[in-house]
Amino acid sequence: MAYGSYGFTELALALLVYGVGFLLTFFLLYLAVKRAVADGIRDAAGKGTGRAVGARRILDERYARGEISQEEYERMRRDVEGR
Repeated sequence: MAYGSYGFTELALALLVYGVGFLLTFFLLYLAVKRAVADGIRDAAGKGTGRAVGARRILDERYARGEISQEEYERMRRDVEGR
């Protein structure tokens, strides 16, 4: 027998399973790299998740300096936090 103790069906099934496994692995790797690059670009552009924190800090500083009233502060804080 040319395929050792395995028949053609077993060999084809094994190749299919390994092929799909490798394909899935490389696809997940591609998605991870794509996500990392997109996150890096977004962070470099200043549009990351820290933006709301920075806005809240500025708002807190303006309120502490007395530039805005308590009502304005509460309204702006809700806007910044998205509530």
